[in-house]
Amino acid sequence: MTVSIRELFAAKDLKIPEEDFKVVESRWNAIAKLKEQIKDLPLESYDISLCNTAGGDHLE
Repeated sequence: MTVSIRELFAAKDLKIPEEDFKVVESRWNAIAKLKEQIKDLPLESYDISLCNTAGGDHLE
């Protein structure tokens, strides 16, 4: 059974504007597709990390 993005957001009590659901759902599906493509790869093939620096539009 696939859970829709609307159901997932409702379960987590997340509220976003109705017009944003299309964008969120599109990105959600793209991430799910990428996850499916890498599920059988060895860990070292996709072992990465991301760091978000709030307000940091710079590279170190």
